[in-house]
Amino acid sequence: MLRIITEESSALACLIEDLLDMAEIESGTLTLRFRRCSLVEVARASIERQRPRFQRKGVDLIDSLPARCPAVRADAPRLRQVFDYLLSNALKFTGRGGRVEIKLDAPRHPARLRPALFLSLCDTGETISAEDLPVVFDAARAGACRSPRTGGGDGLGLSFARFLVEAHGGDIRAEHRPGGGTVFLFSIPIQD
Repeated sequence: MLRIITEESSALACLIEDLLDMAEIESGTLTLRFRRCSLVEVARASIERQRPRFQRKGVDLIDSLPARCPAVRADAPRLRQVFDYLLSNALKFTGRGGRVEIKLDAPRHPARLRPALFLSLCDTGETISAEDLPVVFDAARAGACRSPRTGGGDGLGLSFARFLVEAHGGDIRAEHRPGGGTVFLFSIPIQD
């Protein structure tokens, strides 16, 4: 009973933090503190923080990140929240024996953005339906249907992740993973 109470209290505290963050976003008072940092180090901090939850559920968390990468200009704690939201979402919809993998693609130079790092988080869990893919990051949609995949949750994390990635000058999207599951991809511009 104590474990359930602790987990539910933690979930409620996260929901309250998400609501406060969304209120700051909507009021335009959320402040980001940009500094030069390593996206790999930020990702690994989130991975290590989340790893015990993955182990308890019996889901493999695969770190396929390189040892080093070009620097980005970012608010590292807020960027870690993006990883936390994406990892939590993947864990929620990946069953025992499944896997979640984080990878960093080679830097690319898309036409409309500065050179950027592209990260992908792939899970073997439930696949997001084709009709929900375009709106998976919409807060209003998430609130209306509880979650873009079956099974509850407040749905604010993905909306907040999108806001933070875009505030960093990046892009985020979700795709179907061949063979089942979902891939979340996002970019963060490389430090000039």
